[in-house]
Amino acid sequence: MNDHDWTPPPCDRLTVLPAGRQWDAVRTDTRTARWAFGFLDAIERSAAIVDSHTGSVHWLVPPGEAARAPYDDWERLRQHVTVLTAGPTVHYVGVPAGHLCDGGGPRWHVPAAWSGSYVTQTHLLAAVLGTAVVRAHGPAGLAPQCAVCERAMDRASMVTTVGRLRRGDPLQHLETHPACAHAVLGPEGQREAAEVARW
Repeated sequence: MNDHDWTPPPCDRLTVLPAGRQWDAVRTDTRTARWAFGFLDAIERSAAIVDSHTGSVHWLVPPGEAARAPYDDWERLRQHVTVLTAGPTVHYVGVPAGHLCDGGGPRWHVPAAWSGSYVTQTHLLAAVLGTAVVRAHGPAGLAPQCAVCERAMDRASMVTTVGRLRRGDPLQHLETHPACAHAVLGPEGQREAAEVARW
């Protein structure tokens, strides 16, 4: 259970509110969300906004938390997960009235043993969405991870090189950022890699 006590504005239908003020928002597709609900509904028990018209789901999280470390994993999920925070571009979220839990359009997904919270703990959501993306879209749903710096990479710019992560490790094929490939190899490693390429 989390201690962020935000509740939807009192209204009959829908209010459009900016992310990054009272909360940040994490958006994904309904396929990923179905897997995430299977975990979150049992451990977190917070509500989420489901929009059947757009096929999207938004979780509201405490403001500022999603942009801070250790949530660098958002980058690996970017193909299927978008984090909406304060910034130069304002992102708006359609927030249903608190009583709207059924029907089409934006509504609240409320777990059976609901905690009463409309805001989800960021660290739990980040951990669950990684697994949910893989379950819903397969391993290719995650951006590849650099073997050296462990940050997300674009498939188009990554390189495969031969090198060692630590002194004494055997030579191996590593997928890295171009800059990390130079750092892991160095002059000695580049000579070894050239020899391996001739094998």
